[in-house]
Amino acid sequence: MRKIVQISAGILHDSTDDMIKSCVHALCNDGTLWFRWCGGTWHKIEDIPQDVLEEEDKIFDKCVSQLDLSTRSANCLRANHIYTIRQLVRLKENDVLRMDNLGKTSFEEIKKELACYGLHLGMKI
Repeated sequence: MRKIVQISAGILHDSTDDMIKSCVHALCNDGTLWFRWCGGTWHKIEDIPQDVLEEEDKIFDKCVSQLDLSTRSANCLRANHIYTIRQLVRLKENDVLRMDNLGKTSFEEIKKELACYGLHLGMKI
């Protein structure tokens, strides 16, 4: 019997009808990967092209300066030696909140900007 060993949810662009939709991915114990658009049926992903995976990984190596952040938020991250999106998303929310000169508004701004890319603080990458 197939069992789900890992599940994730996110928001993706569905090119078939040019809509932004929520979707769920599931990795099963037999190594198969499945996805489901919100409210739809499960579909098995047969093959994941490597170039797609490489493109998705590139986002993590971008500079945080490429995010649409206020000067205050960007300066605070730089002062705390956070230069890439990879470094930022690996931080836990409490770590970001403890940064000097970073208030609640900047914290919310950072979370909102990461969410635009389907990312969040505390990722294990």
